[in-house]
Amino acid sequence: MLNNKYNLPIPTAIEVLNFEKILQDNVAYASELLPNWQPVESDDYMILLESQSNKEVYFRAYINSLIKKMLPHYSNGADLDNFIFGFYAGITRLKDEEDAEFLDRAILSVNRFSTAGPIEAYAYHTYKADSRVVDAKVINAIKPLSEYVPLFVVQDEAGILAALMQLMGDMATVEIYIASKNTVDEELLQIILTTLNEEKTRPLTDRVIVKSATIKEVVLDATLEVYDLTASATIETQIRINFNKFFKIGEDLIYSKIISSLHINGVYKVTTNINDDVVIKDTEIVKLTLNLNLVQREMR
Repeated sequence: MLNNKYNLPIPTAIEVLNFEKILQDNVAYASELLPNWQPVESDDYMILLESQSNKEVYFRAYINSLIKKMLPHYSNGADLDNFIFGFYAGITRLKDEEDAEFLDRAILSVNRFSTAGPIEAYAYHTYKADSRVVDAKVINAIKPLSEYVPLFVVQDEAGILAALMQLMGDMATVEIYIASKNTVDEELLQIILTTLNEEKTRPLTDRVIVKSATIKEVVLDATLEVYDLTASATIETQIRINFNKFFKIGEDLIYSKIISSLHINGVYKVTTNINDDVVIKDTEIVKLTLNLNLVQREMR
């Protein structure tokens, strides 16, 4: 399911299933029909009611699954393809595009007809250009005003004109940083640049520059004191699953999330070489190397 990413509440149409409550309701209804009946566990009617309640739970779960198939953040595969095609004006999945990436691109697609050059439109066309792109960061090249002031100080007319040209050029320049699960090579950069420079893709006033996000190598060394060293393999597997994620461009490595991902069931204490947030620039992306050392907790 894709719903966790968007932090949406569970739709009221999706019922929270409770076998005991369903059984209780069925027993109450049977008692109305049979006033002299006593609902004891060994009674034949109770066995039938329990069986019927189980079937009702499965049926309601089936209804829930049908509702989820009609919601893009719950659905997947062919159901997601059909929903996006129908509700996002014919958008189709790119080759090897995963469900989450496909949905993100569909949401961005509402901006694809804009000629004003919004960030979302550039991001959409970047994702659409090649399925190898898993993240894109669109940045205006304009710098803080304080960096331009020295260019105008004690300058002749030619110098001031050059400074104005640089300022205006930066204002009209869009830098797009991309990341891929594999290496971002020159071929991929050129494919995206070509797509973004097509006549119908960008405003005529924008100058587009496509770059690979700078990889920020981060090594996380963690020593874990565990209650039972024989459970090390299970603990390590779960922790590596917790860290098996693709960081977004500009996404910081948050210390509290590091500890939360390490301090799982079976772990008594965590010690790491990182003791604060790792702040990432807007043009960087984290590549994390995780080194785990599991030791038996010392009994005191």
